[in-house]
Amino acid sequence: MTDYKTIHGKTLLHVASDLDSAEGEGQIWFNTTSSDYKTIVKVAGAWATGGSLNTGRGYAVAAGTATAGLCIGGYAAPSIDNVESYDGSSWTEIADLNTGRDNGGSGGTQTAAIVFAGRKAPDSDTDETETWNGSAWTEVGDVNTARKTQGNGTTTSAICYGGGPPQVNNVETWNGTSWTETTDINTTRYYSTGVGASSSDAMMIGGQTATPAYVANVEKWDGSSWTEVGDLNTGRSTLGGAGTTTIAVAYAGGSPAKDETETWDGTSWTETTDMSTARYGVTKNDSGSISAALCSGGTPPGWLQTTEEWDFSSTLAAGVWASANNVNTARKELSGAGTQTAGLIIGGAAAVVESYDGTNWTEVGDINTSRGNAASGGTSTAAIFFAGNVSPGVTAVTETFDGSSWTETGDLNDSRQYPGGCGTTTAALCAGGHEPGDADKTVSEEFNGSSWAEGDDLNTARWQLSGSGTQTAGLVSGGNLTTHMDNSEEYNGSSWTEGNDLNTARRNAHACGLQTAALHIGGLPITGNTEQYDGTSWTEIADLSVSRNAHAAAGTTSSAFAAAGYNGTADIATTEEFDLQQNIKTITD
Repeated sequence: MTDYKTIHGKTLLHVASDLDSAEGEGQIWFNTTSSDYKTIVKVAGAWATGGSLNTGRGYAVAAGTATAGLCIGGYAAPSIDNVESYDGSSWTEIADLNTGRDNGGSGGTQTAAIVFAGRKAPDSDTDETETWNGSAWTEVGDVNTARKTQGNGTTTSAICYGGGPPQVNNVETWNGTSWTETTDINTTRYYSTGVGASSSDAMMIGGQTATPAYVANVEKWDGSSWTEVGDLNTGRSTLGGAGTTTIAVAYAGGSPAKDETETWDGTSWTETTDMSTARYGVTKNDSGSISAALCSGGTPPGWLQTTEEWDFSSTLAAGVWASANNVNTARKELSGAGTQTAGLIIGGAAAVVESYDGTNWTEVGDINTSRGNAASGGTSTAAIFFAGNVSPGVTAVTETFDGSSWTETGDLNDSRQYPGGCGTTTAALCAGGHEPGDADKTVSEEFNGSSWAEGDDLNTARWQLSGSGTQTAGLVSGGNLTTHMDNSEEYNGSSWTEGNDLNTARRNAHACGLQTAALHIGGLPITGNTEQYDGTSWTEIADLSVSRNAHAAAGTTSSAFAAAGYNGTADIATTEEFDLQQNIKTITD
């Protein structure tokens, strides 16, 4: 470290507490409290569901990025000429190839791409090369050896290496006009993937040999020779890959179908987050990066249309719960609204409402009808509170808050307690619930700012469920019917669809966030368990310090609070705050 100033022209930052923003990534500082050198690094990447291909396929090739990409050709019994363009959320069919093919090589961008070699219908190797100018494909110079292959690059500088079966080890480079044979790969194989920027910079990853054996071999090309570098942890073929020769990601493959993902740091491969769907024969030669890549198509079962998006950009580590100041009135069966720094807790067998500024709780205007086991939504200055239990029964009363006082507005059509709710004062959603002497409810209702109208029914009747999201992108999770429930359902403004289940079945929890980014917190049986939803699946994360149910919660998946509730023995006043923190690494060498 004594040479740092000489090399970089400035001294290290000396601070008493660690940097706590993403801008700290890559910076090195000296913590004077702990006497450590530290930096911020990325956390493990994650996969999320993307838009589905219009045409399911396997063994296609790619070009472009995760937000401006191409899926080119592929196999769907037989080889196809179909090409689709991706904008970061959906696929659109564009001009077809002149020669349909699968298992080729490719590279370039969404508006300037190249595809070469591969297998064409009905079942023969091809030597044809085509380039794309953003509107049409044009045939250009053929490769010298027809084959199923792999390769990368651009429309003016590309490389084609190995291939088969029958397997070949020869390599060719492209200069924008023609292909020239050059140095062979060391390990003859086919059905590999690769990354690289040009004809002088490439890396061949995995594949299989004629045995057949699925290999973990990785070779790097420097423009004149191939060098064996660190092997994959899991040998595989027909896999996907993205990035550069110094930092890359490899994923999926077979056989059998795999969901493993590995990242490359220029020296070795590290296993990281698995994909949601194990598959092989995925679209390969992705020109994305280690920070953002796509995995589309593949098999089994059949020829898949599904896409998963890889994100390795976050420096936020797993969230943690920390104690905060107590609410003024300990109670249970209350509701929450707003954010961690501008929140509300409402009711709870009382008319009391408290406002939170991120530090202290302050009593504000009471609700007009004292009740608990209701639902809520909105912000600390524009909230809605509806349904609940009013002795000796339940109510349909709805109230809205303007930051100082509550006003009764249009009642629900169906009285109930313990519903799931979300939304705003002008667009709220109420689903499920319970009325003594009546069957548990499936009915949902939508609020337009003045009145409620019936919406589509839940697929599964339940009460003591949790709600999050918005009126047109809602989520309910958990609940109670004859036992504690783990299932979740998503609402699109017109119908409910079953989603993936919670890991821990429970009732009387509280949820917050969005349909694609939600927290499900605590619940009964008494637990501190917290799960995070990414729009596809639930993941267990940090537990509350104080287990509870019948509490209030509000916020997002990166910043939330949980307040009051019941701990199995008594009503409590404790508050906890959930925050994602920067992934700080202590430098030891």
